[in-house]
Amino acid sequence: MDSELIAWRQQVVRLADVRLMTELQQLVQVARSCEAHMLVLLAEMDARQLYLAQGYSSLFRYAVSVLRMSEAQAYLRIRAARVARAYPVALEMLVEGALNLSTRKLLAPHLTADNHVALLER
Repeated sequence: MDSELIAWRQQVVRLADVRLMTELQQLVQVARSCEAHMLVLLAEMDARQLYLAQGYSSLFRYAVSVLRMSEAQAYLRIRAARVARAYPVALEMLVEGALNLSTRKLLAPHLTADNHVALLER
């Protein structure tokens, strides 16, 4: 394990309860923002089919092989990236914590230009 992570773990056990909860909430928000950024990049890579030039037949294969995502992670994120590209409001909702990747995957086949806002808000 990385020495910086070990030192950080030792600091966490000494944090006051309120500080620990605050830091966790802040980190979750940062993670959501990073996830949204990753989805934008995945969507653009998908649109440009950049994985082909790297010798992969699909973005899924690239994500599993190069990005070392599990198959489930790759599937959810690619699906979410495609939804985010088509319906940017879904990306905003991810950052806000109003929508998660699993729900987005379930809704994706039902979203249209006419109904996406109403369905995503539900």
